Amino acid sequence: MSFFDFFKRKPKEPEPPRTRQDMEKSLTVNDLYTRSIPTARGTLQHSFQKKRAPQEDEKKLLKEAFDLLASVPQGQKLLDEAVKAGYDVHFESFCGSALGSMSPSSKKIMLSSGHLRNPAVLAITAVHEMTHVIQQERTGLLGNQSAGLTLADQFKFHRAAEAAACTEEAKFAYQIRDQHPEIESRMEGIPMYQAFVKEMEKSGDMAKAGEACFKAWYSYKHYQTAYEANHVRSFSSFMNDSFVWKKRGIDSEAVLNGVFFSEDIRQNISPDFLTSKEAFSISEKAREQLEAQAAASIGKKDTSLRNMYSYETGQTYASQEQPKEAAAASIAPQRPMTTSTETKTGMRTALVQIDKAAKTKQAIAAKAKSQTAQH
Repeated sequence: MSFFDFFKRKPKEPEPPRTRQDMEKSLTVNDLYTRSIPTARGTLQHSFQKKRAPQEDEKKLLKEAFDLLASVPQGQKLLDEAVKAGYDVHFESFCGSALGSMSPSSKKIMLSSGHLRNPAVLAITAVHEMTHVIQQERTGLLGNQSAGLTLADQFKFHRAAEAAACTEEAKFAYQIRDQHPEIESRMEGIPMYQAFVKEMEKSGDMAKAGEACFKAWYSYKHYQTAYEANHVRSFSSFMNDSFVWKKRGIDSEAVLNGVFFSEDIRQNISPDFLTSKEAFSISEKAREQLEAQAAASIGKKDTSLRNMYSYETGQTYASQEQPKEAAAASIAPQRPMTTSTETKTGMRTALVQIDKAAKTKQAIAAKAKSQTAQH
């Protein structure tokens, strides 16, 4: 064997496909600890998070939640897709009021251990976050990846992504409510779930119930306010040099195809809804803040938000600006304003003409006087 053969790298063996057991084994836990730090004035209590291996009861809880997911076709497919995409599971002890989140960069599904008392609740939260996994795998637009879109289309996509995840969550919760009646007490106060149940009682049509749930997300005032503030913060942070004017649009049909896991519900929603007044409105404060941020960070305007509706007036911002422009044109002088150079030239010409007329008048008067003297 030659020296070079000895150091040749062997081709990498393809990794075996991941399984549900691999995802279960990936479980890690973040706990909140408090420790005392001596200072000159006494002792300071400092809280921090520390990662640890899961305990047996936590492993058991995750397995029970996954068993529940797999008991429903929708849940089994979501679980399979999340496993295939290579995501891990992480229990987080300090998430505030959040039940969970999904990180595209680290490929982690994070679930709040503060709410991990019931496998059914954990399963429902996992459905929501796994829906976000599918959305990311299809579009690559969750997180700051969506910064390549215009500001208006960022709103359109992120709102639809969240509304669709809530719809998939409501659908799953409805399907397991007979086995887990405690789910009703947890979900019944949520307007999206109420809309789903109401339509199911009326028509028994899962697609129509999903449509009602999806649209209810947009009319939920609490979500309007909270998510707009969250999106403004996120989009402002996206505006940096790496995204300078690589802006593109995304049509509403592509958005719906990217955010929905349940095809029957997706087919029941018209793409036009995403640009309707109900779904495509923004507050004046948010519009001004984002446009100013774009001008300051990028140095160019993003006028796409003017195609959105105003929560305050119910009209698009573009239509509100047109009457102002028309009014300004109606009071504008008909004769174009002259420049300072044109003004000076005009004044000189007028003075020359006045002087010439005066001299002519004087010449005529002198001639008449001469003729009188001769007589």
